[in-house]
Amino acid sequence: MSQNNKNIKADEGQQLPRAQRARFSSTSLVKTLTAVFSVALLLWIFRRPFVGGFTYNPEIQAAEKGDPLAKPSFKSPNINSPNSRCSLPTTRYDIQTGITACYPSSGGIWLADLGPVELQYLGINRFDSTERSLNKAEEDHFCHELRKFGGAWYNPKSPDDLWVGGECSELDEFEPVFSIERRVAFPEKGGVWVLGRDEKTVRFPLGMAGVQNSLTMEERSMALEKLGADYCDDVAECPLLDDLKKEPFDLADGLDI
Repeated sequence: MSQNNKNIKADEGQQLPRAQRARFSSTSLVKTLTAVFSVALLLWIFRRPFVGGFTYNPEIQAAEKGDPLAKPSFKSPNINSPNSRCSLPTTRYDIQTGITACYPSSGGIWLADLGPVELQYLGINRFDSTERSLNKAEEDHFCHELRKFGGAWYNPKSPDDLWVGGECSELDEFEPVFSIERRVAFPEKGGVWVLGRDEKTVRFPLGMAGVQNSLTMEERSMALEKLGADYCDDVAECPLLDDLKKEPFDLADGLDI
C-alpha cells in the first residue's frame, strides 16, 4: 500500500470520531439550553405566589402595578405581616416625600401636600425633615392650622397596615378615610380666600398654575380671587371651613373605619 493510501485511511479514521464529538457537543448544548429554559419558565410561573406569601389580593396586585385608581386600603388583608417591621410616620414634614402631617389627639393622621407658600405660612422648615410636637395641645393647634389647607385623614390600626406586596409602603399610598380638597389664602388685610372644586365637573378651574406660581401669600390671594374664589372676612366663621369645627374622627362618623 502506498504512503498516500495510508494517509487517506488515517484521515478517514480521524474524521469519524471528530464527527461523533461534534454531534455529542451539539446534543449537550441543546440539552443544556432546554434545562435552562425549563428552570427559567418554572421560576416565572411560581414567582408571583412566592412574592405574596401564597395569597393573591387583586386590590394589592393592582396597586403594585401602579394603578392610581386601585390604592390598597387598611381593610385589605395583609400578606405575611412582618411583625411591626414597618413604622407609622412621626414627622411633621418629610423632605423625602414632601408630605406634611399632623397627629390629632382624637386619633388618626392628617396628611397634606403643600407648596412653599403654605409651608412658610405654617412655619415649617422647607429644607429639612422635622418631627411632630410631643405636646398634645401644640400638636392639636398645628393640626387645626394645617387642616385649613385641606388634605386627607388616615386611620391605620398598626404599623403592619403599611406592609403591602412584600415591602413597607408610605401612608399616602393608601386610600384615605376621607379627603378635603380646596385652595386657600390669607391676605394681609385679614380674612381668607377659599376655592373648591366645581360641583358639576369636580375640577378646579383652568389657570390653577397661577396659584402654584405665587411666591407670597398675597400673590396667592390675588390668584385665587382672579379664579373666582369666595372670600370670608372671619376665618373662624367661614362656612367654607365648617369642617374645622369638628375633629377628623367626628367627620368620619358613619364611614367604615
